[in-house]
Amino acid sequence: MIETLNELPEVLPANPEPVNSTAEHSGTNSPPPRLEAFFSIPVTVELVLATLKMPVSHVMDFQVGTEIDLDHKAGAEVALVVNGSRIAFGHLFLIDPQLRTVGVRISKLASIGEAA
Repeated sequence: MIETLNELPEVLPANPEPVNSTAEHSGTNSPPPRLEAFFSIPVTVELVLATLKMPVSHVMDFQVGTEIDLDHKAGAEVALVVNGSRIAFGHLFLIDPQLRTVGVRISKLASIGEAA
């Protein structure tokens, strides 16, 4: 166990640069080299159209072709959730009618601490 700062492993830099230092990186979209590993950490992004509560008995009756009423109005906002935390809201839009692909356009950011 490390008991003092003098016992920190040698792999840590002696005088780390401040994280908010942007002078040498301004005008570029690439992160500072020391942050590249951090920015490459994968996260799970979910688009939540609706969340439903129902008895297990209803879930046990699910079969191919079962329809579930989402009680979600067309054009209503959907939530963007990253690793279990709601971070934003957006609206679905059609990307390619022939391929039947959709996307989400972010309309507002979630408040800090807003539950998913």
